[in-house]
Amino acid sequence: MANGIRYIHQQNSNNTLPSLFGGTDEPSQYSHLLDITYNVLNGDSSKRLLLLNFQKMTDPTGLRSQLWKVFCRRRFTSAFVECIDKPNGVNISSLPSIYMRNRQYPFWLSPRGNGLDCHRTWEALCLDTIPIVWNMTLNPLFVDLPVIVINNYNELTEQFLRTKLNEIAKNKVKNPSFYRFEKLRFSYWRRMILSKSRYSTTTTRRQNQCWRAKTVTKTN
Repeated sequence: MANGIRYIHQQNSNNTLPSLFGGTDEPSQYSHLLDITYNVLNGDSSKRLLLLNFQKMTDPTGLRSQLWKVFCRRRFTSAFVECIDKPNGVNISSLPSIYMRNRQYPFWLSPRGNGLDCHRTWEALCLDTIPIVWNMTLNPLFVDLPVIVINNYNELTEQFLRTKLNEIAKNKVKNPSFYRFEKLRFSYWRRMILSKSRYSTTTTRRQNQCWRAKTVTKTN
């Protein structure tokens, strides 16, 4: 996934963001995609706004299958939606071309998978697209990020998406600090974890920085 995202960044002009903490565990600057955002502001956005591209069966709740039936088997009622079936398994070498194809659509529907979270949400954020997730206990992760949280798929109308698309695009460009994209960086989470531990956040050595479980032998 990382190599595929890196390839997309290399193929597009990037804004750069400074390092978060100036530490040795992060680069001096980060690349930050805004090409889709600028296309939106220039009035060059896709007619098909919403992409569904996920495996239907990797969800114990059945939500993914339900979404596919609603949006993809009745496409004549959802002209703003694009459905691309995803086969089982992922060929890592094909990720760059998949990302390039999927970035034609500014919104990615990202329902839960086997667990509550989904890699698609974070891929979208790294690739200047907007993930749409369901209201759940993971909501705090998405605070201050351009993520749309919904309660029901009926909220996803074309007008709703176009309004949100322009709103988010303007926030990204006119107020660069509006969203906290540092939450996409390893160093942000590393320091948060260390700040709650007995280790200094300035320590960059990896030795002796894990918690060890003590094995207790139960005797009768």
